[in-house]
Amino acid sequence: MLFESIKEELLKLKNQAVIDQAIWQQFWDRLHNNEGLIRADNMPDHFSTFFLPLSMNHKLLYLGHHIKAQAWIPPGGHIEPGETPQETVRREFPEELDYTLDAEETRFFDITITRIERPKSPCKTHWDLWYLVKFNNSPEFKFDKREFYQAGWFDKEKALELVRIVHCRRVVERVIGEFNL
Repeated sequence: MLFESIKEELLKLKNQAVIDQAIWQQFWDRLHNNEGLIRADNMPDHFSTFFLPLSMNHKLLYLGHHIKAQAWIPPGGHIEPGETPQETVRREFPEELDYTLDAEETRFFDITITRIERPKSPCKTHWDLWYLVKFNNSPEFKFDKREFYQAGWFDKEKALELVRIVHCRRVVERVIGEFNL
């Protein structure tokens, strides 16, 4: 189930001009290399999700100052056994932001590879599947203080100032451009 759901998501992106085809091919090869796909099966090298909440009416993005990453990034999480990436977003959203998704549009959007260089981290590579979650307004999320120092809604200028991880910034820039934030 997980293999097929990731495969379907990747095929949605295959021929998009904005997707780096070399990274897409790395994802495709990683998916097919017969190693565990989730943290429970392959601690150092596994697929995970990011979800970027967007306030369409206010033209804002939601970011958090992540404790482990020591950086401003969107929320996200590891895929658990028996979940699809889309189900991970729906599970992680209330865990990290104390908000249950209902009819909000959730759309697969991008892929990135995160190399984790914290010496004590058992995770070394995350194969990140990015989802956008569109809101008309800007809900008051109650972010998990075990995950984030702080978090909130930001306009594009502030978001670009805060996001320093290169591949995360590239996704934020793409979102800003595509949705005219």
